Amino acid sequence: MNKLYYGIDLGTTNSAIAYGHMEANENIVTRICKISRNGKEGGQENKDTLPSVVYYKKDFKKGGITAIVGDFAKNQYGKKYGYVMKSVKNYMGSYGELPLDKEIEDQSPEAISAQILKHLLRGIKEKLSLDDYPRDVIITIPASFDPDMCEATLKAAEISGLEVKDENGKYRDILLYEPKAVIYNVINMMENGEIPKNTIDFSKEKNILVFDLGGGTLDVALYRVKNSKLGKFPIIDEISVGRYTSIGGDTFDSLLGRELSKIFLEYNDLSPKDVNMDELNQIMEGKAEFIKLELSDKVFNSKYTGKKIDDNEEFEIVEMGLYKGMEFEAYLTKKEIENILNPVMGNNLSLDFVGKMDKLQGQDINNIIYPVLDVLDKAKKQDKDFQVDGIILNGGMTRFYLIEERLKKLFQIDPIKVNDPDLSVARGAAYYHYCLDKYESIREQYLKEVKEVNKDTIKEKEIQREILGKVVLNETINLALDKGYVKSLVEAGRELPTGDIIYENLFYLPRDTNKMELPFYLGRGETTELPNRKIASRVINFKRNYPKGTPINFIVNIDRNKNLTLSGYLGENKNEIIDIIIETNVGKDGAKGGFLKIATQEEKKLNVKMELEILKSMGKNLEKLYKENRIDYKKAIQRMDDVLHQISLCTNKVEFQHGALDILFTLENSKELKGYIFDLLNIIGDTLTEKSKKILLSNIKGMLNDFVLGNIRNRKNIKKAIGLLGNYKENEKLLRDLLNGKYGNIYFQEIAEALGKISEDNPELLTRALKKKEWNIEDRALINSLGNIYGRGKKVEERIYSLGDRLVNLILEEESLREISIISLGKIFDRREIREINLKDKIIEKYIKTLEEEFRYKELDDKFKEILEINLNLMKGLPLNGEEEKIYEKMIG
Repeated sequence: MNKLYYGIDLGTTNSAIAYGHMEANENIVTRICKISRNGKEGGQENKDTLPSVVYYKKDFKKGGITAIVGDFAKNQYGKKYGYVMKSVKNYMGSYGELPLDKEIEDQSPEAISAQILKHLLRGIKEKLSLDDYPRDVIITIPASFDPDMCEATLKAAEISGLEVKDENGKYRDILLYEPKAVIYNVINMMENGEIPKNTIDFSKEKNILVFDLGGGTLDVALYRVKNSKLGKFPIIDEISVGRYTSIGGDTFDSLLGRELSKIFLEYNDLSPKDVNMDELNQIMEGKAEFIKLELSDKVFNSKYTGKKIDDNEEFEIVEMGLYKGMEFEAYLTKKEIENILNPVMGNNLSLDFVGKMDKLQGQDINNIIYPVLDVLDKAKKQDKDFQVDGIILNGGMTRFYLIEERLKKLFQIDPIKVNDPDLSVARGAAYYHYCLDKYESIREQYLKEVKEVNKDTIKEKEIQREILGKVVLNETINLALDKGYVKSLVEAGRELPTGDIIYENLFYLPRDTNKMELPFYLGRGETTELPNRKIASRVINFKRNYPKGTPINFIVNIDRNKNLTLSGYLGENKNEIIDIIIETNVGKDGAKGGFLKIATQEEKKLNVKMELEILKSMGKNLEKLYKENRIDYKKAIQRMDDVLHQISLCTNKVEFQHGALDILFTLENSKELKGYIFDLLNIIGDTLTEKSKKILLSNIKGMLNDFVLGNIRNRKNIKKAIGLLGNYKENEKLLRDLLNGKYGNIYFQEIAEALGKISEDNPELLTRALKKKEWNIEDRALINSLGNIYGRGKKVEERIYSLGDRLVNLILEEESLREISIISLGKIFDRREIREINLKDKIIEKYIKTLEEEFRYKELDDKFKEILEINLNLMKGLPLNGEEEKIYEKMIG
């Protein structure tokens, strides 16, 4: 008996199984196996396709529940609510609840899909009189399936009894993308004369777009196809794959069905509260499918009769006991039906949007044209001159006349329609099974033809590419960060397998924690909003609690089947591996319990509007927590600081100025948020426009009157406002007046620090320092300010040496001021470069000698020892090495 090759199209609406064998002429012929099942009314039937519907039938006499797959199960949909599952493919890779009663054992998409697979395998065993079920079978999946969806399909196959893993426990290559299966089938049919051999000439490379619209999913993919010189089968390189979309025949039926439900309610004078809308919609979807098929058949037949279907031609539904004994009568015209379906047709989109995809809004995404533009956009990024040579239509829904008309209008090309589009994928999968079987022998032939110099270095990935074609990642995989941003981990179009992709010192823990959620998103966007969509969440469980700022390093790997593996380690210790798991209660909706999300040190562009809304929301929360004196107040402050930290790292800080100033003028002087807006404007700093600067200073000056300055509730924000004045030289006089004013002592530290940023000489501060008799920790601001002012070396007076004497005494006598004093002394008497003033070398040498003798034999902590050594070198005029320069920059802030 000839070896048989098997392929299964595990479809959303219908599934099919095909087998192939080699004829005497060595051509591979594939056939669909007609599978036995219970028909609509319960009797046995044999058909090419099997409805992907499972009915869990209760046996009230013997007890227990039996899974029934196929037409009878489909007929129960809408009648046995909670016991019928359809379109389970749309749930693959998710962990949410299914619309099934809890007494049913199968509560996962994998288990339900396995029931469909087992029915197909039993059926082909029976029809072909096999000794056992086939174990080696190819299963097709949408090219746009994400890694979790692929893995779920493999698990379903494993539950059904198929061999999915090799002897090493790794998944075998048993998955095939549906659009690629279509191309395999077209080529095989041309080879066998089932369709004209000149349908598409693959003797030369062709760029082919496959548009596969089935019952529940739309798959769009671009391939570069050419005949192989090594074997009879083609080389199919993936160019780009569209984003996953659950648009299909079910979507069209749902839109029509919901309209029919509204008409039913109006006809029977009911409100939605009077009926079970889920049940009613399920019934109406069945009626909608009937109307859709009737309309499509009429349009199709009109092409042969020459009689055009008028827009006003009516299609009717009349039933006496449609729902709980109530009658129903409805009439919809061709034009009305087309208008109802308009939302998914993408009629507002054209090829002009290629290269401008980011301009499309959420309402422009969920239609049949966006995925087409998506694959073209990705292809154009690789090759700006890319052109589509042919379009292949597949899937039962492509029989609907609106689909072909819409694509013809978009491309101005007549699409190629596949014979029996419901069967093409399964037959292509069977043919691909043959190709895989021949892979090893062709691989040896290929290696013989490879030059000896390359034979030992060529990688398996390169061999697979040359024989079977290239596989690429369909959409960019992103990791969600805190505050709704994402970081791209693997870009769309990257060839698979990727090998290990390592991210070191890019991510960190934003707060102390022992657990963290890692949500993954697919798409081209910069946030977790559309067009990105969530695919899964992983949870990292740390072995212990780790502090804020701990680096997290990741290793990402995606294989040829799009299976994603993720590992990582904390900090610098590569042996301290973190455990990464898929939690069954996490799924696409995220972790339960609000686990912390990761943060990144990478500079990125932020969404200004969103960040400012977050700050406003947090500001209101801070006010509430402060009034309630709750312990969460400190945590809220930390979160606010985290937001500002991320803004400080972004590449578009300048864009925040107008929105921040708008908020500033709406706030009372005492509001917590006002201080944080001042912090934000301080971060923006020099990038403020002159106009924005004037607006800001006008607001600050309005706060510097005795009434506002004297109100204790305003002090925190006034201190921040004074700090902002120190960013601009023109405010020096204003700050000096404030220093000498009624409230100068209250705000002395802030005024001193601000003057330290902009003054080149300040006799008032110098006099205060020289007259001061008692010093404490609060005098750090004064010491630091004087170090900054006179460290600039613009002006000097004899009293600077008196300040030097005072600083030396503070280093020797005041331990709390020791570090800041030696840093300021080093700034003022830095002799590394020629300055505008002449420093007295003898006095400086005396300072150096005094400090060296004082600390030579004392035990010093490492930090002060480092500070002392670097600043003494500055005073000696010695250059700092690279590492010392870094330490010094950090030292002076």
